[in-house]
Amino acid sequence: MEGKYLQVFSIILVPLVLTLGTTLFLGTSQSFYDSQINSENIDLKFVNNLEAKQISEETLKYLTENNYELNSSLVGPTAKEHMKDVKNLNSIASYSFFILLLLLAISFLTLAIVHKPKRIRISLAYGSILTISLNLILLIISKLSFNSFWLKLHSLVFTNNLWQLNPSTDKLVAVFTHKFFTNIIIAIISITTLISILILVIVLIKSKKKAPKNQLNAEFAW
Repeated sequence: MEGKYLQVFSIILVPLVLTLGTTLFLGTSQSFYDSQINSENIDLKFVNNLEAKQISEETLKYLTENNYELNSSLVGPTAKEHMKDVKNLNSIASYSFFILLLLLAISFLTLAIVHKPKRIRISLAYGSILTISLNLILLIISKLSFNSFWLKLHSLVFTNNLWQLNPSTDKLVAVFTHKFFTNIIIAIISITTLISILILVIVLIKSKKKAPKNQLNAEFAW
């Protein structure tokens, strides 16, 4: 039983750190924004590519700079108010990510020093498998009922209805469309799955080197 509870805790932390970190990265990535605009995943009935570029740059500045004020004439008056909630959520997510990352580092350090170091490899392996499994569930949900999933997510995350924007008055929603968010979810799933596979390959190679011949299963035994 030595270190097993900490190992389980570490396994749970792995997908949380991977997913939250990737979400924060893509959510503030101008290159990702530009790729969506260039692919015309915007509502061209309400914005053109130049306006979309300006709105995306304005949004990114607001999310990443402390004292930056959104231009309501550019994004829309209701969108400006909604983005205050989004910025607060982004701040909470950023703090949460660093806390989770610190907890994971402390867990791994404790496993290495106090318990069996091989539990780190086990945690990484099972954490990666858990990440891939959760990604598969998220992919199925997003493909089968994205609108329902999106509505429920907003109802849980936001305490008001400011997120229900009208593209004719709030051009922000014409840039950050359902297609944009579908693509960012797919990108998060793809990146975290690739990282998880890479971790699994590295762990497997390391374990093969350390395990006696024909005893690889022992390396992953709980």
